[in-house]
Amino acid sequence: MNSAKTIKLLIKQAKYAENIGKYQEAEDLWLSVIKQKPNDVLAYVRLAKLLSYQNKTEAALTFYQQALLIEPSVQIYTDLGMWLLHIQKPEEAIAAFRQGIALEPNGCTDEYIYRMLATALIQQGKLDETLAICHQVIELNYHLTTCLITGEAIYDKHGFSSVMAVFRQFAAKVQPKPISGIYYRLGKYILFNYSDRNDEAIAAFQEALRLNPGHQYAAQALNKLQHNSDDR
Repeated sequence: MNSAKTIKLLIKQAKYAENIGKYQEAEDLWLSVIKQKPNDVLAYVRLAKLLSYQNKTEAALTFYQQALLIEPSVQIYTDLGMWLLHIQKPEEAIAAFRQGIALEPNGCTDEYIYRMLATALIQQGKLDETLAICHQVIELNYHLTTCLITGEAIYDKHGFSSVMAVFRQFAAKVQPKPISGIYYRLGKYILFNYSDRNDEAIAAFQEALRLNPGHQYAAQALNKLQHNSDDR
């Protein structure tokens, strides 16, 4: 059997061993792949993840670092950062996310890594830095999920008027229809987490409809709230 077929078989066996929970066998097989093909980035990343499942933190970090030495990528830095967040190392996660973003000097277009960076910054209470990330995302690609989770954090800490002021900054840079979605989702967030603040949820839904009169879900939510209010 030639080398390429051997590696392909080893990878297949390693994935199967992972799937059935034979982690030590999978670990040995991934190491065999690396021995056969020392620059196989996939093998290093899969082995790093496998080790992380087993809480072998130092070994997992070593293989992530080796993968990044061979071929640094936004995806690997994202995976590394997510794992570091999971094991309660937010500062290290923030550094990993920032390194991934820095790989694309003209602006990383992968919104997910920005979202995870924002999540890590929020966990550390760094709302000003998170807002800067939101503005960066809007300038690059108009993705607004990052802005929504930031808005929720600002709402929790500083209240409704503060988050509305921030959203107005975003609205100045984005077309009305997409920005209406974060007002709607803010309203839903308020309803779910703060049952005594229906008036603020109503104001969020009203702003969503002002920006996008055709926003069906905002209209339905607003009608339901107002109907419930009338029944009291």
